[in-house]
Amino acid sequence: MPSCSKFTWFALLSVQTGLGALCPDICTATIDNSPWPCRFVNNSCVIPVSPNAARESAEDINVAVTGPYSGALGDLMTMVEPALELAAQDIEMSNFLPGFRLKVHLVDSKCTKPDATSAVFASCSTGPKKHIIMGDSCSAACESVNDAARFFNVLQVAPGCVSTTLSDANRYPYFTRMAPSTRFNVVAIYEFMKLLGFKRVGVLYGYRSINNMIKDMFLEMVEADLKTGGYSWTILLTRQISNRADAGSAVDFMKMRDSRVNFIALYEDLGAVLLCEAFSHGVVPPDVSWMVASGWWNTNYITLLAQCLDGFISPSGTRTHSILVHEGTCLECFSLTSQNLWELSC
Repeated sequence: MPSCSKFTWFALLSVQTGLGALCPDICTATIDNSPWPCRFVNNSCVIPVSPNAARESAEDINVAVTGPYSGALGDLMTMVEPALELAAQDIEMSNFLPGFRLKVHLVDSKCTKPDATSAVFASCSTGPKKHIIMGDSCSAACESVNDAARFFNVLQVAPGCVSTTLSDANRYPYFTRMAPSTRFNVVAIYEFMKLLGFKRVGVLYGYRSINNMIKDMFLEMVEADLKTGGYSWTILLTRQISNRADAGSAVDFMKMRDSRVNFIALYEDLGAVLLCEAFSHGVVPPDVSWMVASGWWNTNYITLLAQCLDGFISPSGTRTHSILVHEGTCLECFSLTSQNLWELSC
């Protein structure tokens, strides 16, 4: 043990976690966010499988799956539980890992640094020994998970943490991931802009650390080109967007600077707000192009974010609009047709 005694460590853990269930009693991943009993809390937050007779005397491989049941990203864990359950059952009935049985333990990280750290320590300090950690859903939380994993000498496999900082193997030696670094997104858009001859570019980015990293990476590539004379960029604007007011101000500035091609480092929540504000200001394709480099943008993101669907006909009589709710305000936006989603996305 570290400098504190086992008893002291156990007492500290008891105070912080209560040594209760590592997943919550109530989940909210429903259409209207209404509370609902969580699936596996009554099974000690372990996903059950129908046993394969061939694994009757198998040794358990305990996987701690960390992710948010609550927090800024919402109840993602409840959404992925069915996929985890199917995977666990599929492995159980297969010829994979002969002599072993996969046991999946669910842990709520809330996708924050302190909660992710607590989640790892609570999971690895209670119950059976954990052999691997699968998680998290946010890059910042992944960093904390890996720091905690070093204490227990456990490998971390992340399904969706794409921050470039996590590529540092010396800093995060127990980390591996299933999704590539966001650096590849930035390089692809940077090269694509040069291929098309775009030189006058606006840069819009979010408040999250990963948004700032993406923005900085793109601007560093631009600066390197300007220093060597390799490409004559002109950065028309660099604006951070944290809310609807920022989005409206940024669109006004885009119009003033005539920024037609814009590099976007935003997640779909604020990204959709920006696009809806752009529409309400008359900034629409094909006069403007959006090059999105960050975040996990669902193909139906407008549908997911639209919570009041009072459609109406535009003054031209050619478009039906959807309404996007953000910060309690309804915003005019594009229709939910695939054609207009494409216009929003391209």
